[in-house]
Amino acid sequence: MKLVRQNPEKIRKMLKDRMVEFDLDLLLQLDEKRRELIISTDSLRNKKNEMSIKISDAKKA
Repeated sequence: MKLVRQNPEKIRKMLKDRMVEFDLDLLLQLDEKRRELIISTDSLRNKKNEMSIKISDAKKA
């Protein structure tokens, strides 16, 4: 996927040369959305872990 993100025009040419119809723009959009969701998920996971630590500390006190 990294190759596709870095060289979309090269990939388009390769697809055209092989006479393959493929919506590369859709693939790139979906990949971008996927990357955004991963970042969001990681952020939420970190917040959950921080809250778990705070709750644990509060129970000990």
